[in-house]
Amino acid sequence: MPTHTTTKLIEHHGISLWARRDGDPARPCVLLVAGANASHLMWPDEFSDLLVSRGFSVIRYDHRDTGQSSKLDFDTHPYALADLANDMIAVLDGFGVRKAHVVGMSMGGTLVQLALLDHPERLLSATIMLTAALDVDFAGNIARAYTGEPVPQGLPLPHRAVLDQLSLRNAPVDSLAQALQRRVSEWVALSGPLARLKPEEFRTWEARAIAHAGNLLQPVNHARAQPVPLQRGAELSGVRVPVLVIQGGQDPLNPPPHGRHIAALIPASTLVEIPELGHSLPSSLHQRVADCIVAHLLQHGVQDPSEFRAEPQQEPAMPDISTEALIVSIQAVANEIDILREALATGDAEPEDAETLETWQRAAENLAQAYKQVLKITPGLPPYEELVNGPE
Repeated sequence: MPTHTTTKLIEHHGISLWARRDGDPARPCVLLVAGANASHLMWPDEFSDLLVSRGFSVIRYDHRDTGQSSKLDFDTHPYALADLANDMIAVLDGFGVRKAHVVGMSMGGTLVQLALLDHPERLLSATIMLTAALDVDFAGNIARAYTGEPVPQGLPLPHRAVLDQLSLRNAPVDSLAQALQRRVSEWVALSGPLARLKPEEFRTWEARAIAHAGNLLQPVNHARAQPVPLQRGAELSGVRVPVLVIQGGQDPLNPPPHGRHIAALIPASTLVEIPELGHSLPSSLHQRVADCIVAHLLQHGVQDPSEFRAEPQQEPAMPDISTEALIVSIQAVANEIDILREALATGDAEPEDAETLETWQRAAENLAQAYKQVLKITPGLPPYEELVNGPE
């Protein structure tokens, strides 16, 4: 496990972004940017730890409308993908990081492309993986997968069977087991047949994500965000930041040669195709993906530590905006722990419930620490024990 871990809420234009940094802050920084409707845990802890073990400081964060970041009513507070890209820069600002190696997966790769155009001075290097170029109408391609219309660039469409699976997330779920089963089924569909996928590890990772968020709901608002104007794709020809493009050979959303198309638009890019890789990060491919990224980072690193070192700053107190959501999360996690303990005590538990209980207990510990920070600045709140056990 990383020896240095810091979490914080970063205020940015009226919203709060939950973020976590692992590793020595004095080391070169890698910012991992998750895909659509995903929290920071789309990048598994085990993958982040690999990068930390190679000498990097790693920042992950929850996009708005995911995890423990602000939840918005999209009808009254709409936003664009460009706003999500600006959130990424706000996270770097929140940690005092002047320049970073930025890695984006899926929609995160779209946001990294925007950062290459709008904030190149903040990027030491960029890695874009499992995504489409800015000049590709991804939303339109989803519709074309059902209508059969040709793609203007002649690139392959998303696989319809996978889109059918993803569409099921709009249906309600009644239990943790049902939520986990649906999420694991999504990852199985996204991963492709060659990745040596272990469904149980995705079940563990999704249990972490649910515990972190404090509810069973899967976010959907990012699908409504205003897309990037397609003409911005032509601007990629002016990118001078070193770029690595990783194409998954089994990616069902952006199949080959989407990665080659991105690389052709960016002169300062290198293309790597991993034949077994789908649209996910199974543990069987963690080392291979990490090796590709680290080789790119080391090739395009910096020698002057002031280029990447965070400025000394006082950790901000937990802002009051998060108090209501934090209390709901504490009570939801406590309830799940009680249910699992009872199932284990009565012999009605599933084989994997003991591991799930450990995941929820770790989440409860993290939430308890966050609530202690809130209590310091917000008098009159009930004690943590009363939230968990009820008033005496």
